[in-house]
Amino acid sequence: MAFLTSMRRKVKSWQILAFVVIGCLIYVLIRQRGQNNFFTSLDDDLLPRVNLLQASGRLSGKNFNGEVQDAESPSGNVVRSGEPVGDLADKDRSLNSLACVPLRAAATPQVKICIYPPNEDAIISRSLLFNGTWDEDTLEDFKVALTSDSELGLIDIGANLGTYSLVAASMGRPVVAVEANHFTAIRMKRSVEINNFRDRVSIIQAAIMPERGYARMEIPEGDIGAAYPIAIDKDIITDKDRHDHLIIKTMRLEDIVPYVKFKSAILKMDIGGEEYGVLHLADRLFDVRQIKYVFMVFSPNKGEQLGRSRGVRFLQERGYIPKISTRHSQMFMGLENDSWPSHLVWIKEN
Repeated sequence: MAFLTSMRRKVKSWQILAFVVIGCLIYVLIRQRGQNNFFTSLDDDLLPRVNLLQASGRLSGKNFNGEVQDAESPSGNVVRSGEPVGDLADKDRSLNSLACVPLRAAATPQVKICIYPPNEDAIISRSLLFNGTWDEDTLEDFKVALTSDSELGLIDIGANLGTYSLVAASMGRPVVAVEANHFTAIRMKRSVEINNFRDRVSIIQAAIMPERGYARMEIPEGDIGAAYPIAIDKDIITDKDRHDHLIIKTMRLEDIVPYVKFKSAILKMDIGGEEYGVLHLADRLFDVRQIKYVFMVFSPNKGEQLGRSRGVRFLQERGYIPKISTRHSQMFMGLENDSWPSHLVWIKEN
């Protein structure tokens, strides 16, 4: 009798344990499903396939002398959705020979940034090579904003070589950087690697535009830092475009939400005149993340007036005020004029 009672207790214990284990597994699966399904209000077929550049493996590029070298394939994760175009794994080349110079604006003197030869990037890389910085005044404003709140991370749209991202990472902040140009993105990836910022910086190679789809990069000769994407129909994509890494996926600003794991952020945007044209489609980003500062570059182009008015209205309705600098309290009063400053910072009112 005692034996039967003991067996019943053991069976009961195993049943309880089994229920607990099954319950835990169900919880984990539900939680994982929730984490991977941020785009609940969007059609999955429309989501872009983007490349997440991890700080392991190698990606394609040229060394400082422009010589192509072979290398291993990258082992980074890829978010798959839609038709793959311009995969970063194609034609991999070594990054070990890229020129990387000290970044004077960083919080620590050891930080380096990888650049192009000056004859390929006559403005940004040349300034970094000879001055150790780029966009110095705005960077000082940016650092003031970053130090105002220890919880702030950075969302860097149009990261280019990563000046702002590397400064933020050198201050211990998390960063999500979006850069469209393939060869610029891999230089930034190399910068992340050599500075041991792997745990702080995520890079997405894609273009932020009003519509999801495809774009071809247009690269001005001698000024690769001014490269910009032009939306195209996928039916006109050529094999040469793919081979030359000129085709990229386009995303809306709201599509980066799943990659931003921090709650409070500075949003910095420099995307060739499209800054104000994509903001009015960013409700989701501003709803689920606390964007305290918006650093904006003003670059006039066709349709700028319409795009600017929509973007301005979007920010004003959400309680942002424009200033020329974070180091001065005076509000910028020239929104109705065409003569805007080259940079403007929008600050969320408390």
